[in-house]
Amino acid sequence: MIKRIELYGPEGAGKTTIYEKLSALRNKLSPEFLLIGEARSRAVEAIAGNYDHDWLGLEGFFDRDIFQSESFQQRYLPAIKRRLLLINHLNHTGYHNAVLEDEGLLQRGINVAKAGEMDHDLICEYYNKVVLPSGIVVVSCDIHELLIRNAARGLNDKRLNRGKGAELSIKIVQIAEKVLAGRGVRILRLNSSTEVERNAVKAFNFIVSFNDDAG
Repeated sequence: MIKRIELYGPEGAGKTTIYEKLSALRNKLSPEFLLIGEARSRAVEAIAGNYDHDWLGLEGFFDRDIFQSESFQQRYLPAIKRRLLLINHLNHTGYHNAVLEDEGLLQRGINVAKAGEMDHDLICEYYNKVVLPSGIVVVSCDIHELLIRNAARGLNDKRLNRGKGAELSIKIVQIAEKVLAGRGVRILRLNSSTEVERNAVKAFNFIVSFNDDAG
């Protein structure tokens, strides 16, 4: 099985910055892990499109009426399906080192939770059923810094929902962390208020540690 390490956290918490720093650090030191785009290319080459669709634990989850809206069906569900297919691909490549993943199934769970009207039981069910990565790097910051960062990125008032969207994202991540920790997955927590280079080194060491694991 592929060793996926997923970056996870509220929108605007600094995941992309960490991802870019990790990419640069990896290129400087040694290519001890793949980025998700590189892994995608390798997977497609390895099995040339011969795969079976597998919901990987989420069978029937999206049959609920609440997920039948046009917005969810057209905007969010296709991205989830594509990532499930990619994971199926990757599991057939024979590649044993770690793969760094962003915008993965855990991150998509934030959209799922909001579409599900923040139903606590539904959030827990999703994160209990979703196929686990080998490890998770959770990137976080406080609500005030998150709002400042989102504003700096040019997100408008409607998208920010006067801070409610950011607060909901933080709450979802907190719920998910408890569920995922209960499932035994290894988690590295980074506060993006810390110097980004220091966080990148911590994340790099966490990621490459999976290369020593059997499998």
